[in-house]
Amino acid sequence: MSENRKREDGWILSKLSTLENEFRAGNDAALLELLFQCAYYQAVIPDWAADALLSIKARLRSGDLLSLDKEFSWKSESHARLLQKNDRLEKFMPHVLAAALNWRCGTVDAEFKAKHVGGFGTEGLDTIAAMANKSAIDLIDQGVKKISRRGVKTILDNHGKEIKKIPQGGGGSGHGVAHLQMPNLIERRMGRKTLHD
Repeated sequence: MSENRKREDGWILSKLSTLENEFRAGNDAALLELLFQCAYYQAVIPDWAADALLSIKARLRSGDLLSLDKEFSWKSESHARLLQKNDRLEKFMPHVLAAALNWRCGTVDAEFKAKHVGGFGTEGLDTIAAMANKSAIDLIDQGVKKISRRGVKTILDNHGKEIKKIPQGGGGSGHGVAHLQMPNLIERRMGRKTLHD
């Protein structure tokens, strides 16, 4: 297996683990999202999710459960809008992470960055959004709504923790490069062996 594929598999498994944590914390919608992710990446459904699905099936058969809406926190139109928002954030994620990395290590004014050590601040989020929108022009041309400061913050809170650890200016070649590993945009997988635990 190639190093790139190992890194992608690790990122996918990390994503599934995050969904498990969300589900255990009471977010029932995380179970449905996990099923979508497993289908998209041809990942094996984890035991905890299989147990939850079999429990739902047993309650449907016994008559204790009459609708799947509550089990997946599905609230019709509002949930569909949330899925659309999450899809947009996922499409923008590599653009936002690349812009944040550039902001943290690259060409953005050093005095400006120095005001936001350890975080990104409002101005930083606006700058990252502008940079991400510029690099994602193909998405925007296809009708995808531009990323906002709030969308950038959501992506960075969920996927940018390593970028925040990078010292201003990258911390020299060795330290900066060690933190530059960010997830690639992983395409849907088809016709391949499934991921294993």
